[in-house]
Amino acid sequence: HRSRTLSATPRMSRTFLAFACYFVAIAAQSFEWSGSFSLTAGTYRWQSQKTGCPVSSQTYAESSIKFALLSIVNTTTVGLQASSGTAETAFALTSDVMAGGSIMVGSGHRLVFDDSLSTSQYTITITTPGSYGIFLEHDPDEFEFDMHYLIDTNGADVEAIATSAGEEGHSHGHVTECVLGTARPDCSCTEAGNLNCNDAARVSASFQYLVDNNCNVSCNCFSTGCRNNFFVVDQHHSGCNAGQIPTSVEEGFHWFEGACQRCSQKPFQNPVLDSCLAPQCDNMAFLMSNVTVVSACAASMTCTATNATCDEAWKVLVAAHDACCNDQLPSTLEEKFHEYEELCQGGCNIPFNDSYVVDCSATKNLGLRSSSSNDDDDDQISTGAIVGITIACVVAGMAIAFIVVWKCYLEPSAFEKARNTPQEMENM
Repeated sequence: HRSRTLSATPRMSRTFLAFACYFVAIAAQSFEWSGSFSLTAGTYRWQSQKTGCPVSSQTYAESSIKFALLSIVNTTTVGLQASSGTAETAFALTSDVMAGGSIMVGSGHRLVFDDSLSTSQYTITITTPGSYGIFLEHDPDEFEFDMHYLIDTNGADVEAIATSAGEEGHSHGHVTECVLGTARPDCSCTEAGNLNCNDAARVSASFQYLVDNNCNVSCNCFSTGCRNNFFVVDQHHSGCNAGQIPTSVEEGFHWFEGACQRCSQKPFQNPVLDSCLAPQCDNMAFLMSNVTVVSACAASMTCTATNATCDEAWKVLVAAHDACCNDQLPSTLEEKFHEYEELCQGGCNIPFNDSYVVDCSATKNLGLRSSSSNDDDDDQISTGAIVGITIACVVAGMAIAFIVVWKCYLEPSAFEKARNTPQEMENM
C-alpha cells in the first residue's frame, strides 16, 4: 500500500502542476498585440515613433518594447493564435536591438528606442515568402504619429491581415495629455464663448472646419483655427442634448477628441436619469467585464433600463466613455459603446461639481480668447451695466425731448411774447 500511495502522488502532482502552469501562463501572457502578415521575399522596415503634441514635447510611449517575428502556419486568426506559446518563449529569451539594427525571424527582441530620434527604425529581411506573425508587448498604434509601423522597401504601408489582442490594453502616449473635468480650460473662456445649444449652424460650421483642415492629423489640432473650432464642437457635444446638435457632429466628434485639447463644460443633465457612479477609468478588468455583460445584453436584445444587470453595466460604460480620457480606455470599450448606444436604453448623468465657479482669469484659461478681456462674462453685458445704460438712455432721451420742445415751441412763444410786450405798454 505504501508504494502505491507514493507512486500515485507524483502523478497527481505532475498533473496538477501542468494545469497550474498552463493557467499561470495564460494569466501572465506578456504580449498585448499580435498581427499576421503575408510577406514576400525582400526588406521591410519596422518603425516606432514619438507621439504627443506639440511636436517639441513628444516622447516615446515606452523606452523599449518586446518584439517577436515568427513564421506561422497561415494568416488566419487561428493560425496566429496557434503560435502564441512560441511567442511567449521568444519573449522570455529576448536580446536587445538598438535603433538602426536588424530584427531576426524566429527570435525574441527588445527594441530599444533612440530618444534623440523622433522615429526609431529596424530592418527586417525576409528570405522565404510566406505567413508571418508579429507579437508585441504593446499595441503598435501607441507608437504611431504620422507614419505606419511596417513599410516595404518602396515605403508602402504593410497592413496586418488578422490581429489578436493578448491583453486588452490602452494607449500610453496619444496626441493629447489626459486632463479630466474642470482641470481643462473652461469652454466659455475660449473662442467658443457661452453655450447656445440652439445655434446648430455654428457647431456645424466648426465641425466642417475640423474635417476640411484635417485637424485630427498629426499636431494640426494645435493650430489656432483647429483648436478654436474644436472648442466649439466639444462644448456643444458635452453641454447639449444629443437631439440639439447634428448627428454628423455627435458621431464625428470622436474622430477628433483624441487629437485635440478638450475644454470643460457642465455636461447636459437629463432630468429623467440618475447620476452615474464615479467612473473607474484605470480599472481595466472592471471595465472589460462590463463590456462583456453589455455585449451579451445587446445580443439577446435585453439591453434595457428594466433589466437591472444590463442597465448597471451600460451605466458603467456611459460613465467611462463620457468622463474618462480616450487613452485611459480599452479600444474595445470605445468600439462597443458606439455599436450599442442606439440599442441600449437608459444611461446616467455625468456628475458635475455645481459649486465650481468659472474664472476666465485662471492660468488654464489665459490666451484662449482673442479679446483683450478674460472676464467670465466679457461677451455679455452685466445686469448692472444694462440698468446703467438704460437710465442713461432715458435721461438723454428726456434731455433731447426737452431741447426739441424748447426750440420748437417754448422758445418761439417766449420770443413772441417778449416782442409784443413794448406794444402792450404803449397802449396803456
